[in-house]
Amino acid sequence: MKFFFWLYCTLFCLAFTQTQNYAGNQHTYFSRLYGQLGIGHLEHDWFAQSYDFVVLFNQLGTFTLQYLTPQFFYVYNLLICVIYFYALTKIVATLFPTLAVAGDRNPKLHFFWTCLIFFHAIAPNYVNIPFLDIKLFSLFFGGFAHSSALHRAFMPSCFGVLFFLATALFLQAPTKKYAMLASFFLALGAAFHLNSLTTAVFVGAAFVWVQFIYYKSPIYLTFICLAIFAIIVLPCLLPHFQNFLEEDKSLVAQATEIYTKIRVAHHTDVANKLLSLSAFVQFAVVIAGLYIAKNHKPLFYILLLPFIGSMILAVVQVITESSTLAATQTIRSATFYIPICSVIVLGRGIEEIGSVKINVLNLGKLIAKITNFIQINLLKISLLSSILLAISGIVKMYLAIAHRKYEASYQIYEKIRIYHQQTPPPLYLVAPDNENFRLTTLQPMVADWKNHPLKSAEMLEWYKRYLLVKGMYDKKVLDCQAITDFKKQYPISHILLDSKTQIDCEKAVLLFEVKPYRVYRLDF
Repeated sequence: MKFFFWLYCTLFCLAFTQTQNYAGNQHTYFSRLYGQLGIGHLEHDWFAQSYDFVVLFNQLGTFTLQYLTPQFFYVYNLLICVIYFYALTKIVATLFPTLAVAGDRNPKLHFFWTCLIFFHAIAPNYVNIPFLDIKLFSLFFGGFAHSSALHRAFMPSCFGVLFFLATALFLQAPTKKYAMLASFFLALGAAFHLNSLTTAVFVGAAFVWVQFIYYKSPIYLTFICLAIFAIIVLPCLLPHFQNFLEEDKSLVAQATEIYTKIRVAHHTDVANKLLSLSAFVQFAVVIAGLYIAKNHKPLFYILLLPFIGSMILAVVQVITESSTLAATQTIRSATFYIPICSVIVLGRGIEEIGSVKINVLNLGKLIAKITNFIQINLLKISLLSSILLAISGIVKMYLAIAHRKYEASYQIYEKIRIYHQQTPPPLYLVAPDNENFRLTTLQPMVADWKNHPLKSAEMLEWYKRYLLVKGMYDKKVLDCQAITDFKKQYPISHILLDSKTQIDCEKAVLLFEVKPYRVYRLDF
């Protein structure tokens, strides 16, 4: 790999940035991992002991925490960013020779990398695009439901990036080696995040189609690739399938309704997502990308099959109102084909730079001079712009770290964590929007909105807990009777409140306070 590739790749990682460990969706996965390892008091948390749906991810996490350090979670996400940058570069290079990685000093390639950095950098994505209510990155490199394969925090869905790597390898040459490697990485991505299995099946079907029709590969190679896929995915999938068969189907139906229509409605409300203004822009990008790729049949079909397949599933879901289909998140495949179509459109635009002479556009002389200056100095401008975007990412990370230390929630969580190092395991009643509580304090809590199990009986238990917790904080004032009634169902020992909720009970003893937060011990 050439020097400039690694330079821009580094700038990409710095500009994209990472959030601090244990943010957002990480809590769903790491709370269970920490509970299984007995870290803090989380082994006593009901959610941390719930059914494990991300076995492979948790095995990686267990190895990391037992033999390495949590800082390696940043390293893993950094490697994912590198794979992502490399794969998209290789994919676009298959269509546009002028953007081939080998031409490191090609100004157009530098400009392509700079544009890739710009779309992903934290600075241009600080606010939503007006009228579209979506960030630049999510619009062109995410899916229809504002989801994406690349994240600023390490979690199972990050391994969807391996689908891009599989595609890049598959397109390199119609050889046995690349076909097997593509199958391996495709399967690995699905095994780490089974919600992406539908996407993997669509992409895998496209691989098989291309092998038969265009690469004329021998039939045994297809069987080898399918065997690789099955060997990796089935050990992760079959236990969940067996668990599903053993579950009470009435519980499954109730849990599926709660999951699809309440908890993740922002991902499963297909009709509204596909009819939004931002979706129309994304559709335009996909159509344009498919049109540009039409002469490269392997890439064309690798994009077309997941697109058509996901749209068919989405239409069936809307017509039948199927919660089962909704649970598979039918439009998740868009996180695969929208980013690739975006870089195809971007690559085509960059390839056209310089193909039209400025002096025939009837522009003013000043504009013509500026445009010609940019074309001549495209490499320098690209590098400078990328460096500035990377600096903005570094500044953002520094400010986020510095700001966190002064956040009242972080300070109260630290007090709770330190206090309970010398106490028996507590059980906290915490407002349902405090999703960071478990991993920051390492203490059990009743329930929150963000983090939920997926096994049917446990999903119903989570929803019951959530409604009870929400009902408590909706009261605004908690008296002894309300707390006593709650303790009959869940034996809470402490309560965390903010200024929105007051307490009127002499048996609740104030332990410490960091305004607006207060922690009470319940002496009954």
